[in-house]
Amino acid sequence: MIKLAKLPMLVTMLGIILVFSSSCDVFARFKCDWYLVPDLSQKDSVEPGWVSVCIRNYNINKQKCFLKAKLALAEEVYGKTFRYYNAEINTDTFPREVVSVELCEQ
Repeated sequence: MIKLAKLPMLVTMLGIILVFSSSCDVFARFKCDWYLVPDLSQKDSVEPGWVSVCIRNYNINKQKCFLKAKLALAEEVYGKTFRYYNAEINTDTFPREVVSVELCEQ
């Protein structure tokens, strides 16, 4: 049986666990805040017809680099927002290939 003196501490701990477990989108992967931007530091690691890119979120200062995309896709998506969750990335290659991106409605 739990003593009454330890009950407030138990309730506080359970509250903290509940708050942290309920925040399911900590890295904003489902928000329309992500951009496909060129990565000039890795431009020598891609073949002709491809562009070295990063997926970047300017609101939370997160990015995922070492990616490549076809030039047509990079031009189509440049400056438009999308959800990180909706970006299809092929992880079998290096740099990883951005296959498609489902843009958010403006």
